[in-house]
Amino acid sequence: MKKALFGVILVLFAFSCNQKPSADKLVKKFSKNSKKAFQITWTFESSGIINKDTSSYHSKAWAVYNETDTNWYGDVMVEDEAGNIGIYYKGQGFEYNKSRNRLTLYPQKYAKSAAEMNNNYFIKYLLNPEKLKKQIQDTTNKVSVMDTNFAGHAAWALRIQEPDGVDYHDLRRTYFFDKKSYNLLGIETNAYFIWDWLWNRIMVDSFSTDIDPDIIAQTLKDLQSKAKLDTMNIEEEEEEVYDLLQIGTLAPEVYGHVFQTKDTFVLSRQNAKLYVIDFWFQFCGACLHSIPYLIDLYNKYKDKGVLVIGVNSIDNNPQRYSYLKKFVKVKKITYPIIMTESKVDISYKVPGYPTVYVLDENRHIIYHEVGFNLEKKLQAIDSIVKARLQ
Repeated sequence: MKKALFGVILVLFAFSCNQKPSADKLVKKFSKNSKKAFQITWTFESSGIINKDTSSYHSKAWAVYNETDTNWYGDVMVEDEAGNIGIYYKGQGFEYNKSRNRLTLYPQKYAKSAAEMNNNYFIKYLLNPEKLKKQIQDTTNKVSVMDTNFAGHAAWALRIQEPDGVDYHDLRRTYFFDKKSYNLLGIETNAYFIWDWLWNRIMVDSFSTDIDPDIIAQTLKDLQSKAKLDTMNIEEEEEEVYDLLQIGTLAPEVYGHVFQTKDTFVLSRQNAKLYVIDFWFQFCGACLHSIPYLIDLYNKYKDKGVLVIGVNSIDNNPQRYSYLKKFVKVKKITYPIIMTESKVDISYKVPGYPTVYVLDENRHIIYHEVGFNLEKKLQAIDSIVKARLQ
């Protein structure tokens, strides 16, 4: 009788261990196991459609919880394979370059980014599981729990699919927890960023709470004594000044072919009252934010003598054309995309992307802008177009 009862208890225990928990219960159990100080090593792997080769690297980090900190929820130190170290300690950010033996102090405004190395964002969840709890409580996310295996371990998979953004869709993050201990085993991220399907995986290789809580402070002290110090104490971000072509000068030639039609394009052969030239490429995040505005500008003024073109030398490679074709279709780009050579970018002194030039009917430069400041660019170009068309 006792043996039978014991057998029933074992069956019930096994059943309870394998019964799929809710997302709330899963995060709650993970929270109970969260540690206040730990050392962790992990492997990061990534690949995509365009870059099919899987790249990987190993990293390690130390973290000590601090409830008063709202950036990392603690002090964090990360070291990569080359021995470079990023430190976020008591609100200050430091970066140590081993090859140069140089320790750089980050401006206060960017202190937290010093420890943002090698996709270690998951450390925030280990220090403060409330972040993960907020994700599953966000009603805009789709949340599910699955029974699976990860890196040879029986695991519960917590999948969170986020709403589509400006430059991505189908973004899914899957957190894998050991069924017995509820420790975090790893994270997989899948997303389609219009031009490419990207995948990456973080695998926790080791996790230990047997660390000296003063290790980050001691390491920083040692680095400060042996390394060359490079203190950037500029608190206010200054607007960068670029060496662009001068206002009033004749713009250089733009030549190539129209991606959508394959027709030859030469700027000097066009006849327009205004020219808006946007230098861009499809992997540029800021460029994506410019595109909807350029589409609107083109559709609104194309019949009033305004020519909007997107000039692209970086994607002018047949291997990228199929992805660019899909990109243009998904983003519903109506204005001409001009595939050109890097010589054109150089002739316009393009320092970064996107860079926009506005030319008058004689192709003299009347405006230029680097990057995408929505309010600034909208107001400036709109006022120019309206004034010139009156």
